[in-house]
Amino acid sequence: MLLLDNIIFELQYVGGVSMVWRSILDACYKDNLDYRVLESAKNSFNNMCRPSYIDSAKLIKDKYPLFLRRHLDVVSSKNISLFHSSYYRVHRNPNVTNIVTVHDMICEMFDKGLRGKACSYQKKHALLKADVVICVSNNTKNDLIDCYPWVASRDIRVIHNGFNPLFSTARPSNNNFALNDEPYLLYVGGRNIHKNFSAGIEMIKLQESNSIGLHLMVVGGGEFTPDEESLIRRLQLTERVHCLGNVDDMTLLHLYFSAFSLVYPSFYEGFGIPPLEAMAAGCPVICSNSSSIPEVVGNAGLLFDPNDIINAGKIIEELTDSLYRDDVINLGFNQSKKFSWESTGLNTLELYKQYL
Repeated sequence: MLLLDNIIFELQYVGGVSMVWRSILDACYKDNLDYRVLESAKNSFNNMCRPSYIDSAKLIKDKYPLFLRRHLDVVSSKNISLFHSSYYRVHRNPNVTNIVTVHDMICEMFDKGLRGKACSYQKKHALLKADVVICVSNNTKNDLIDCYPWVASRDIRVIHNGFNPLFSTARPSNNNFALNDEPYLLYVGGRNIHKNFSAGIEMIKLQESNSIGLHLMVVGGGEFTPDEESLIRRLQLTERVHCLGNVDDMTLLHLYFSAFSLVYPSFYEGFGIPPLEAMAAGCPVICSNSSSIPEVVGNAGLLFDPNDIINAGKIIEELTDSLYRDDVINLGFNQSKKFSWESTGLNTLELYKQYL
């Protein structure tokens, strides 16, 4: 029997890892696979991605406090032959086949503090006991093997992430790529150091004197930090850079649909969902040429070196050509069709059946 560990629903309110896990639960539910779900009786329900259809008969309660449980191997459950955790836990029974999903190598590459070391330790511990490793991109697979060469002996599968089909099926009634008649670049996601958010701000400064007069709309990542506010003030952009906070998917769809383009300047991503959402919604994507991003955007992304803001500025100017812009949008539609949460779930389900 398969045991699925829902711990990610306690570790975050919403996020890419939660969406990956939801796609897997959906596929198992629709297939009527014989499986059980391990989760806390009270904390998992706070996550936006947790499905309501989970039958209490399939639940196995995780009794230990979260601060202990997130780092402990799973011991419970009889008749389990296959175990897959949503976030770097493994089953202690040596007769159980462990599947571990690696979403990125950010902790190993960028976070050298205590939190990063703890994350790296937990990941390495899970990988040492893993029989099967799922990577969300070929780039993540390569980075994983570079960091831990011994992992190459495991059964490694690449199963790409997807995106909410809302972005490809719903269409707002108009598109003048302006918000309150002001054209804007859109930034979506967290603003950790590897996200290179300051590059987005600097792009706006570069465009200040041209005829476009772009603003920057920032979605996700919480309020601006003191350092971010200081940079915005120093560049005299307080009237042009706007923090919108978290928004629902329909609002985000409108923002994509009306944006001049998405800007995605990350130094590193394990996958990168916002570019897919943007392309599906008809929004051009100006993005970094590093890590997994070229793998995700294909020939539809307008790539630049994340250290070369001048080149990014030239790409913005080229996008003012309406014919070129239409070509880029059509390429984006076609590229986004290669990915879906349904495919993520079905490919994972197929893997389970190979080991059950």
